[in-house]
Amino acid sequence: MYPDTGAPMSSEALVDFSATAGTPLEDTSKIASEEMVMDAVENCLKAIENYNIEKFELGSTENIISLFLNPIVSSVLILLIIGGLYFELQTPGI
Repeated sequence: MYPDTGAPMSSEALVDFSATAGTPLEDTSKIASEEMVMDAVENCLKAIENYNIEKFELGSTENIISLFLNPIVSSVLILLIIGGLYFELQTPGI
């Protein structure tokens, strides 16, 4: 039985994946039910007949967020905050 739903487990759900742990990529197709090994995106796209590649571009909001998530910018901002707290504690209210 599944612990969260209480539904009975099927035999398909009881697959032992311990045999594939640490196995080289070429040998996993013999163990598991994989039909081919995909080692590059180009080989994967050759195997798929109908596909569509869409290029994702960041919007202006994501660009602003990524600016603040830059480690250099965020560390400078943290130093400014710590400096502001220090000077505020030295001379409060001015």
